[in-house]
Amino acid sequence: MEYLIRYLGIGGIEESGTHRGHLESLEEHIAMIEGHGGHSLMASEVYTGSVVYECGGFVVKETSINTD
Repeated sequence: MEYLIRYLGIGGIEESGTHRGHLESLEEHIAMIEGHGGHSLMASEVYTGSVVYECGGFVVKETSINTD
């Protein structure tokens, strides 16, 4: 999977990049960015645009449950 990562770097400068790999490697990459001063980070899947990480945590995809 390929992910687009956007965040604010040191001094509030907008940064972006991509990461190719599985969610576990994305988590490690995010930790590295945050450890080097990146914040307000958001990661989304490149091909679908689905957000997978935002505001300090991974986003859980909601499923609809039919109760009828």
